[in-house]
Amino acid sequence: MKRDKQTSILHEGETAVVEPGVWHDWWNASDRDARVRVEITPGERFAHMIETLFGLARLGYTNSKGMPHPLQLAPFAQEFSDVIVFRSPPLVVQRVLFGVLAPIAHARGYRATYPQISRTVLAPRA
Repeated sequence: MKRDKQTSILHEGETAVVEPGVWHDWWNASDRDARVRVEITPGERFAHMIETLFGLARLGYTNSKGMPHPLQLAPFAQEFSDVIVFRSPPLVVQRVLFGVLAPIAHARGYRATYPQISRTVLAPRA
């Protein structure tokens, strides 16, 4: 995992806590499958976000790194800006870029979420 620019390797049985607002990332650095337990509180909107991303990937609407097309990403990033902030480009660039792209995306049929790929109802922002 990476937290505030510091990379750590967690082994079986180890845990890490990331406080709200701290930039972090995690991935499986092994060539074997890993079982990871992640707890997020409150987690309703985060769960819906992940469910949406996984649904888009399952339908083939993401690239090899799991990122949606920029026109899909714009409304998605705006909707979930309370639970995820992308590291790059800088936040001010994201806000301008997504602000320009979101109306175009909406006009072309892209949405932040899709009921057909989500089992949950989108929780309101806290």
